[in-house]
Amino acid sequence: MKILLTGYEPFGGESINPSWEAVKQFKGRIVNGAEIAVEEMPVVWNEIDEAYLKAINKHQPDVMICVGQAGGRNAIAIERVAVNRANGKDNKDVEKNEAVVKEDGADAYLSTLPISEMSKAVCEAGIPCYISNTAGLYLCNYIFYSVRHYAEKNNVDLKSVFIHIPYIPEQIAVKARPAKFPSMDLGLVVKALEQMLEVITK
Repeated sequence: MKILLTGYEPFGGESINPSWEAVKQFKGRIVNGAEIAVEEMPVVWNEIDEAYLKAINKHQPDVMICVGQAGGRNAIAIERVAVNRANGKDNKDVEKNEAVVKEDGADAYLSTLPISEMSKAVCEAGIPCYISNTAGLYLCNYIFYSVRHYAEKNNVDLKSVFIHIPYIPEQIAVKARPAKFPSMDLGLVVKALEQMLEVITK
């Protein structure tokens, strides 16, 4: 088995993105015999398709776990569903407003990984985690939807999911951000991903 983990570059004026900071720590790891590959994704509407397709073609994964930051959430969120809509302004000031992700795609796609077991394993490890029914409409939802669409349209056995993670403390410790914002230590995020990989590869 080969598993591809993706994280995002910084966006919204941030100097780091915790999704990539966590994901890059898995480069070259082996989990229960499964090889882990990692790739960083752009927060750019016009570049994301080329980036994830290049990563898929390069690594030929059996499983793809896409990770992104959801500032304001207080726990790891395993996303159940991706929808065929896109909103928001990217790192190059390109904005989408109720745009269709894929013209020939379904209204929505569900994750094809055992999300209940994954969530349970993370919680049992003492890390707050839940299953979310909205991945938003930004590039996190976009890649989740697009990867599922790719697998469906090409009849490829590529299982996938999207994971949202909170801010890490370093992002909260700035004057411009209210201290009330929740955060999670990066080590706990990494541990949560490790628990998910254990479930997927067992």
